[in-house]
Amino acid sequence: KGGSTLYYTAGVYKKRSGGGMTETGLLQRGSFKTSTPLKSFSAKSIRSKTGKGTYVIQIDCYSDSGKRKYVGTFESAKFNVK
Repeated sequence: KGGSTLYYTAGVYKKRSGGGMTETGLLQRGSFKTSTPLKSFSAKSIRSKTGKGTYVIQIDCYSDSGKRKYVGTFESAKFNVK
């Protein structure tokens, strides 16, 4: 639906060399209709949490504010923090 609101939780995860991911504890929550108002995560805060490495941002989307109606999870391209 064009006028629908999506609610999201976005988190930064560190890729592990053997596979899998580690949570950094850096999260943002919000909602959007046509474009995501996601703010930026700072490289400095990422580095201070879990160090240098390869990271992704995962966004879990829901169609209700109580986050009971799950839409899907989307993952960014990998990026490096040096």
